[in-house]
Amino acid sequence: MPTSPHPPAQRSPAGDPRPALTSAQASHAPVPAARHSLRAHLWTLRQARSLRLEDAAARLGIAPGILSRIDTGKTPTRTSYLTGMLDLYEIDSPAERKRLADLAGHGQRKPWWADVAWVLPEGADAYLDLEAAATAISIYAAHAIPGIAQTRGYALSAARITRPDLTGIETGLLAYIQASRRQQLRPGCQLHLIISQDALIKPVATADVITAQLRHLLALADHPDITLQITTSYDTPPVLSPSFTILTFTDAPAVACCQGPAGQAILTHRTADATTQATFQAITHTAQTPEDSVGFIKYLINPAP
Repeated sequence: MPTSPHPPAQRSPAGDPRPALTSAQASHAPVPAARHSLRAHLWTLRQARSLRLEDAAARLGIAPGILSRIDTGKTPTRTSYLTGMLDLYEIDSPAERKRLADLAGHGQRKPWWADVAWVLPEGADAYLDLEAAATAISIYAAHAIPGIAQTRGYALSAARITRPDLTGIETGLLAYIQASRRQQLRPGCQLHLIISQDALIKPVATADVITAQLRHLLALADHPDITLQITTSYDTPPVLSPSFTILTFTDAPAVACCQGPAGQAILTHRTADATTQATFQAITHTAQTPEDSVGFIKYLINPAP
């Protein structure tokens, strides 16, 4: 079952939790960023007072499941719930209460994928929220072009393979979501893509679609916020890791994610996944340089005679 991360308590030397987004920032932040910032801040406030989720829920007079969904960002924070939590956590500053209330209000707006949520695989809604709130995204793709870098044509073909149970309309909606993901990222989000040679040459779609996808990767490689690397079959040492993603935030620990066989998103919060971070760094050093990676993709498009 996919799970959403619980950030560990992080306090300043004075014992105050790290600040959430300001009211001005909240009014311009993406919905996921506001919701994620509020979630992380409220979780830290509860931990700072050594309150278990069940105990806090009992004192607030709400079901533990409701507080758990607020903790994990699966549901927006109602104003009435927020008021009770701030009273329980002894937050008396009017400025801080207003800041958090502004975050809650902004986070109650519909996310960009809300109208097509019914077609998303399990856990993908929580992942898309976190992805749109991240300040940096690191992806290693072992078997297919990562969704955030897919063209609509490639996404259609990939959806037909991974979700054969869907209708044509549903497959088209999934392709729309994939092709729209990069436009939903925070401004300045740093995207680091490492894609295996196998993913580039796997016959997921027709030759024309694959070629268009490769050209799209070349265009992405020119973007100043995107780093693209390729791992090839002759790299030493070889890469044996499955695909995974690391999402990094300014106001909460990093989150690691892997994908299930039907596109399910499986999230983890284990100590910012230090092992996964180390694995990505190792793959970064093993992979071709960005310059050589561009050359390799150009060769796949137009092989030398």
